[in-house]
Amino acid sequence: MTAELNRYFFQKKETDQYLKFLIVSQCAPFLKRMRAASLLTIPDGTKIQMVSLLSQTEIMWRELGTDKGKSICILYREPDLKELLGRPENHHILYINGYTDINSENLVEIQLKELKKRMKQFISKGKFPHEIGVFLGYPASDVEQFIEQDGQNYKMNGYWKVYDHVMDAARIFSAYDQARMLAVNELLLGYDLKMICR
Repeated sequence: MTAELNRYFFQKKETDQYLKFLIVSQCAPFLKRMRAASLLTIPDGTKIQMVSLLSQTEIMWRELGTDKGKSICILYREPDLKELLGRPENHHILYINGYTDINSENLVEIQLKELKKRMKQFISKGKFPHEIGVFLGYPASDVEQFIEQDGQNYKMNGYWKVYDHVMDAARIFSAYDQARMLAVNELLLGYDLKMICR
């Protein structure tokens, strides 16, 4: 994205259009159904606008924490996130990081509550809980390696730090970039979020 485009939307900071731009620019792969969830950072005081904008879609969201006048949120589609969290390799990562009720009927609700609690602990230290990668659909092996290697010794850095399957990750990163370009172009053409999410 060009600096001019960023400046244009930044000047419209108090508008729905600015919030839509933040959603589209930060969450395009999720909006285009390439991911089960995505993180979004929005200015404090825009939650009511967020509810209004997302009400036209099937997207759910939860605030995970606040930091320096911004809200850190997770956007998700519940069936997709439930399937993702229900995978055995992700169960293992969540379990060893203190998440319980892994097989609960209310899996998404329970795990998001725990993530929010852990986010509060980590944000105060200027960090994120490493297992957040599970919620964002990062490969389990990369999440495990990130935790074991404390974020060091990765082979590639993009949407996440890659430790295994570099070529697969490069293809995914390229597809994510294309999704972002498409979604931003649709926003500029006047599409609403429901249309961008199709």
